[in-house]
Amino acid sequence: MLEVFGDSSRDGELALVRLAIDGERIVDADAPGLDRPLPGLTLLEAAAVGGETLAADALANALGPVFRAAPASGRVAVAMSGGVDSAVALLRSGPGAIAVTL
Repeated sequence: MLEVFGDSSRDGELALVRLAIDGERIVDADAPGLDRPLPGLTLLEAAAVGGETLAADALANALGPVFRAAPASGRVAVAMSGGVDSAVALLRSGPGAIAVTL
C-alpha cells in the first residue's frame, strides 16, 4: 500500500488530500471538498471527481506522481486550454477520451 498527499493553496485558503492506494485503487482517503467519496475508485475514476477548486487541485497534485493508466485502444488524451476548441475536441474524441491540463 502507498500513501500519498496533495495540497493546493490560494489567497490564504488551503486544501489537503491524503490517499491510501493499493495497486490502482484507492482504499482510504481524507479529501474534504470533493463531490464524492474516493475509497473504492480506481486512480482514473478518482481523477474525474470534481469538487471545490482547491480540493480538486489538491487531488490532482496527490494523483499526479503515482498515476498510470494502461494503454487502451480508443483512449486518447485531449489537452484542455479552457477554451471552446479544446472542449469540442474532447466531446468529439468519444467516451474513452481523457482531458488533461497543466
